[in-house]
Amino acid sequence: MTNSDGLRNLNNCDFETATLKVNMVISEGTKQTVIHEKFSVPDSKPDVGKILSTKESAKVKKVEVLRDKVVVNGILHLQVVYVAFKPDQSVHSMFHKLPFTTFIDLPGVEPGMDVDVKVMVEDVSVTPAPDCARDFDVAAVLQVTAKATEPREVDVAVRAQPNMQVETERLKVEHLIANAKKQIIVSESFKIPREKPDVQEVIDIDTEVTILNKKIIKDKVVFDGEVDLSILYVAMKPEMPVHDLHKVIKFSDFVEVPGAEKDMNVEIKAVVENVNVEPTAGDACKLDADIVLSINVYVTESRTVDVITDVDTDECNVTRTNLKVDHLVGEATTQVIVKDISAPPHDMPDVEDVIDCRLENLDIKDVDIISGKVIVRGTVEILVVYTAMKDNKSSVHTLHRKLNFRTFVEIPGAQEDMDVEVKPVLEYCNCQTDTGCNVKCEAVLKITVRVTETMDRSVVTGAEPNGEVEPEEFECPAGTEEISYTIKAGDTLYNIARRYNTTVDAILEANEDLNLDPNNLQIGTVITVCAASAPKG
Repeated sequence: MTNSDGLRNLNNCDFETATLKVNMVISEGTKQTVIHEKFSVPDSKPDVGKILSTKESAKVKKVEVLRDKVVVNGILHLQVVYVAFKPDQSVHSMFHKLPFTTFIDLPGVEPGMDVDVKVMVEDVSVTPAPDCARDFDVAAVLQVTAKATEPREVDVAVRAQPNMQVETERLKVEHLIANAKKQIIVSESFKIPREKPDVQEVIDIDTEVTILNKKIIKDKVVFDGEVDLSILYVAMKPEMPVHDLHKVIKFSDFVEVPGAEKDMNVEIKAVVENVNVEPTAGDACKLDADIVLSINVYVTESRTVDVITDVDTDECNVTRTNLKVDHLVGEATTQVIVKDISAPPHDMPDVEDVIDCRLENLDIKDVDIISGKVIVRGTVEILVVYTAMKDNKSSVHTLHRKLNFRTFVEIPGAQEDMDVEVKPVLEYCNCQTDTGCNVKCEAVLKITVRVTETMDRSVVTGAEPNGEVEPEEFECPAGTEEISYTIKAGDTLYNIARRYNTTVDAILEANEDLNLDPNNLQIGTVITVCAASAPKG
């Protein structure tokens, strides 16, 4: 029977339950991956005299969800800044991509589940190869973390009769109102920058998608974002040199989400499923880009529930489950203005006029949580395109500007050991000539910080009265060993039977007194398994 508060009265042991729909954490794991690879100095670059610095970043390209594991494909981007082995000792930089593949065991995970993967670079070393002066050995250590979630409905006990002694805890959870998926196609034709040669063939594309803004209107989520393209191509020149260019494509769209209301919370996960960039037919100075995005939208409502976590009784068989969910501690946004005034390097001509400026890289270097405050440090790199006057001739050149920034965001309740996600977005960029030969650059950044923690609580889901007649004690057949096994998230009777070399029917017979429902196993329930051999895996 359900009352107006959505509570359902159970008989006999007199619990009342509330139904919560949550994004349950099914499994999570972390794995270190080591990359060893050799790369060579590009033919167009001089020999390396001394390495000044390295900059590295890793991105996840593809995640394949299998039974009980995920396979992760990604790329480590490496930039090496060095002094050339030349009399002028000029400074140069070179780039290299190192692909990697790894897998993480996630017990209970099934294809189709939502898996969030993050990769962090822990260490990188670049050393000269012993057999060739233009070859280098790279060793990198990556930490890959995966977390699988699935929407599930859970009945939790919230009230008992006055004569029962119970322990309760007040929990704040994100009740899942609705989850919706949609595929969208982002397309745009754009011209090659003036300073770049025409394209003969595109040979590699790196993509990154960012959701910039999102809002809920009734039964609908509206959002806009951008796709960041890094394109490597063969130039249409006799020597066929390889060049790269950068392009940001904006997009806006919406997803129908029945039940969504204005004041609810929304999370959007966007993934690039496919990308295609080709020269425009008949026009080698233009490119056509088509990107397929998968949009996964979760609309939630914060709810505070007093749940029963323990019962002191000999009269009831109490059932429990593990409520393991990501709890949003807080989310906030701040703006940062960064400025720089400086002249071009001594080996570059003076600036006559700035033609264009655009984002080259936006990187978060360090994030610290200090009791309710998140401190963020990072760099924004800007590419400046300018004309220079030399010998009464005008020529086009480029220079790079790296601007450091530091800011903080107040998030009440944030603590040092919690998970933090930082999303930086360049909102505005302007560069112009200043006094003398200086270039003045100004950028406005929007920094969004989201702090979460994984909440894992054992909660009571219900109870049944103890029977007056003690059930006959079950004994395992000869040649098998009696094992006590605790049901975990993602378990099925089939998987348990396979692991212990028995059958589903044998497990049901051994646990007849528990009235197990194979389609609705309760996490935390202890069952008896007659194991015919050592467990597999």
